[in-house]
Amino acid sequence: MAGDLRKNSWDRLLFAVIAAVVGVCSQGCASTASSSDDSAASDPSPREVRTASKTSSGSESSGPRRSVVVTLNNGPSFQGSIPSQVLLDTVVSLEDSVQRRPNDVGLVVTYLGLLRLQGQGGPVYDSVIQRAGEAGAKDPWFLIEASYGALSRKDYGRAEFFLAKAERLAKGSPEVEAAVRHGYGVSYLLQGRVQQAVFEMKRAADGSRAHLPSLLTLGFMATRFGDFEGAERSFRAAVSVASENVDARMGLAMALRLRGKASEALGIAKSAYGSAKNDRRVAWNYALVLSDIPGNEKEAMAVLERYFQMPGSLPDVDSRATQLLNTLQARTQRDTKS
Repeated sequence: MAGDLRKNSWDRLLFAVIAAVVGVCSQGCASTASSSDDSAASDPSPREVRTASKTSSGSESSGPRRSVVVTLNNGPSFQGSIPSQVLLDTVVSLEDSVQRRPNDVGLVVTYLGLLRLQGQGGPVYDSVIQRAGEAGAKDPWFLIEASYGALSRKDYGRAEFFLAKAERLAKGSPEVEAAVRHGYGVSYLLQGRVQQAVFEMKRAADGSRAHLPSLLTLGFMATRFGDFEGAERSFRAAVSVASENVDARMGLAMALRLRGKASEALGIAKSAYGSAKNDRRVAWNYALVLSDIPGNEKEAMAVLERYFQMPGSLPDVDSRATQLLNTLQARTQRDTKS
């Protein structure tokens, strides 16, 4: 099969896992996301959240969708897609509460993350930062989110100012320290300082509380640069931190497949697909694993046909999925004639 089909969308999700979007939580949280409807996008900003609404449970909504993964404290993550209108409605519904409760840091951080997902990382975002005032300035998670707001505008100096303040407040909290290290890594990566970025990401990943976003980012970076063995190590570590995380499982399946271990990857990819059947990225990667194993062509085609019935689109992947489907159909027809 053509080599370009073997380059799956996951190896281009590097920038989908390096940014942060934060949800409401009582003791701080760290998360990752991307701001494109195409999960293979290379724009280094937020990625898609599956909410506990009808949208995430299978309801098909029309219109553009955002693709987000939010990881809270290395714990259970929300994954999937959310229509842009739902995102807008959520932002609007929170606006009044944020204005009335500017000192509720968890609420404010959630609102800021949603604004950034919506692409409002400018004056509106900054006005919320200012209203949070002293309460926000004393909360490291608020400062980390503020740093990502600055990074979305490529204001690296301001981002690292916020991270430095968060670092001072994080003393004695391995979880927060790791999130700060990850933030520095994101900043360096966006500036093209790759070695420094990897150094900070590894510090976050190798600490006493391994930081899931850093493990995922390192895995995708290793894949991007052809270090499939290193990618496997990072994704295995990510699975050990959060076994339910779809990105960790599909990343591991991808690394195994690229190392020629498709049979070992199959069970992992199938499990991830079973828990995220409406995620186009998962379906695409599962189909790739199936197509690598002789005798699984029909199932791979069935998964691809379902892929094209899912809401939204992944323009970069759609063309390759069509090519793979055509190749499998032709192969099946040849086998039938022979």
